[in-house]
Amino acid sequence: MRVNNNRGFNTRTVLLGVINLALFSVIIFSYLNDVKKPDDEPPGVIPVQPTPTPEVLATPVPTEVPENTPEPTAEPSVEPTAESAVTAFTAPRPEVKKDPEGRRPDYSDFDWYLKDVGINGMWSDTEVIRDLGEVLGEWKAYILHDPYNKTGESCEMLFNADIEAEQDGISILCDWYYIRYFKDDEPSYQDNDSHFSGTWDNGSIYAEGPGTMELKEFRRRGESQYAFGVMTSRDGIRGIIVLARP
Repeated sequence: MRVNNNRGFNTRTVLLGVINLALFSVIIFSYLNDVKKPDDEPPGVIPVQPTPTPEVLATPVPTEVPENTPEPTAEPSVEPTAESAVTAFTAPRPEVKKDPEGRRPDYSDFDWYLKDVGINGMWSDTEVIRDLGEVLGEWKAYILHDPYNKTGESCEMLFNADIEAEQDGISILCDWYYIRYFKDDEPSYQDNDSHFSGTWDNGSIYAEGPGTMELKEFRRRGESQYAFGVMTSRDGIRGIIVLARP
């Protein structure tokens, strides 16, 4: 009978393979146990560094401001002082024709501004008016056009302004009466109207017509009412506008 000598060889080969695999597993297990995980890493969580978003990547790095950089220059206020404006506050004025009915304005109606508030600032005992119903009706008005005489055409005007409420806003009818250019000796009188349309916004008026009128604030002192703002002509020259009544 023929004996198969390969059986013992195959058995030993398989046995050696099993032993080697077991030893390899022991070595790997021991190595993994020796590796220390960071204390702040939760078990089973793989920390991932967040990727910057495109907005972060595009954010410019601030640069240092050079020394001695001049500060932005603010636009000078149109409110004049006795030194900076034309002689509207201190120069003598010609007399204005008196209106027998007292409806037309006179310089005396604006002494409170020309001799006091325009130079010294607003009184402390006034109340702000925010109700449109309280400002409707006719006012006496004064404009100091181009107070810094940038154009050589500085002038002052007296007129009546009638503020009315409309369905889609407000209207102001300006009844022009008197104009005096500071470069001329004699004033002139007018009898024409112009119309402005605009809006009321919590105590202020912005209206457009032959230029723009911005009445920025209405105030009450005793029985009198006052308004203050800016009048800008069509060519962009700004002036002071004040209203008063009675």
